[in-house]
Parts: sequence; C-alpha cells; structure tokens
Amino acid sequence: MTEIAYMRECRLSDEQLISFFEMLCAPDQTEWDYEPAVFDRSDVAREIREFRQRPSQERNHGFWALDGNRVIGFAGMYQLPELSRQHCAELSFGVAKSFTRQGLGYRLVCAALAKAREIGLRRIEADCFADNLGAIALLRKAGLQEEGVRVGAMMKEGRLRDIRLFGLTL
Repeated sequence: MTEIAYMRECRLSDEQLISFFEMLCAPDQTEWDYEPAVFDRSDVAREIREFRQRPSQERNHGFWALDGNRVIGFAGMYQLPELSRQHCAELSFGVAKSFTRQGLGYRLVCAALAKAREIGLRRIEADCFADNLGAIALLRKAGLQEEGVRVGAMMKEGRLRDIRLFGLTL
C-alpha cells in the first residue's frame, strides 16, 4: 500500500529524494509542469545537499506518496504572501506515470485539502493545461470548480497553450 506522508513530518532518504528528482524530470511527466525540472545527474550529492539545505518555508505544505524507497507522487500548497491573499494557497500535484489512474492523485489532493482546512486556509487555487483531461477530472472530483481559461497563457515546446483555472472556497 502506498503511504501518504506530510512533508513536514517525513524526512526522505537520499534514495527517495533521487526518485523524486527523477520523477519530476521524466520525459513522460511533461504535462504537470510548465517549466520542466532539471536534475543534475552528474552531481547527485550536490542536488541532495541543496534540497536538504533549503529552509523550511512556513508557507509550504505538502504530501509525498511513498512506495517503499520511491516517491511516486506529491501534492503541495503554497500559501500566498500578499496580506489580502494569505487565506489562499496554490495547489500543485503530480503522480509518476506508472501510478496514474489508480486514485493516488486524488488521495494526495484530498490530503492537501484536509491540511488546508486544518491550518485555516479559506481558498485553494489550481491550474493546468486546458487539454490535460486527467488533471481536470481530478480537480473536479476533489471539488474544485472551473473558474476560467487563460487563452494562450503558456508557451511550451514552441506552441501556445491554454490554461484552465480552478478554485475552491473552503
């Protein structure tokens, strides 16, 4: 069974961190990220060290999906810093390609939404490529409502892509 762990209560092993970096950079994972992640495989020790040295940011909350020594998914929330928007957080998520369509993304997003309620957030926002049907279905299933489309908002792989906007008032 896959374990869902709150990031602030779980220290990933080096092996788990490497699997997370590799998942973010996998060629078949391009639909969840607007700016592809870069993992310097020639200096894994430096990548791990830099990740561990990042200060714990009080505005970040998230969850790991762990399958033994591998990270196979994540959901994260970034609480917005502007005084008038501190009640809001941006939601992001992703699941390793071989684990999609098994309910894992939904479990991660639900864990993030439960944490949002627990810490007193009042609104969650998310977006995805307009043609990412899996992400759209997941966000809707989790209760987020589509609020609009930004036409041609993202340039990816040489073409303009539309972005769908979602929100949920808690």
